[in-house]
This record gives sequence, structure tokens and C-alpha cells, in this order.
Amino acid sequence: MKIENGQISSSQLFFMVTALIQSSAVIGAFSASISKQDSWLAVIVATVISLPALLIYLSLMRRFPGKNLMEILELIYGTFLGKAVSLLYILFFFQISFEKLTGHG
Repeated sequence: MKIENGQISSSQLFFMVTALIQSSAVIGAFSASISKQDSWLAVIVATVISLPALLIYLSLMRRFPGKNLMEILELIYGTFLGKAVSLLYILFFFQISFEKLTGHG
């Protein structure tokens, strides 16, 4: 995997987003209280739950080749609403990261 000019490909972004959603939202939220020693089951459930998001991302990548997710959102929703949705998307990941760092959530 090679990063040129400080940019990542759409497929690399897709993999990072999918991995972050799967690991942070599902395993982090349910692992301690529900799954305990059966965290492997949480991984399988998280994979199945994230498949619709995966398919949406794949269809967007095929429909808008060479564009990143933020550019796609601006094309679909327009400049103002697209940037607002992008900001909410980024804030979601900051919130998950902050919860992981502080041990909350």
C-alpha cells in the first residue's frame, strides 16, 4: 500500500471507514457489557450489520470514480448541505475516537 502525495485512494478510505465503524461502534459498545468472553461473536455480528454500509460505499465509488466521499456528498446534496453532512460525518469519527481514548462509551 503506497500513499502518493499525501492522498489515499477511495478503496483505502472505504476500508478505514468500515474498519472504524465496525470496531468502534459495535465491539466498543457491546463488548464489555454483553459479549464478555464471546467477543468473537460481536465481530461476526458487526460484519453482518456493516454490510449494507459497505454496499452503499461500493456503489458510490463505482458511480463517482476518482472522487472521495466528501466530494461525492457535495455532488449529491449540493455545496452547503454536502459540507454539512461531511462535517457531521467527520465529527462522528472524532466522537468515537475521543470515547475510545478516554474510556467512555
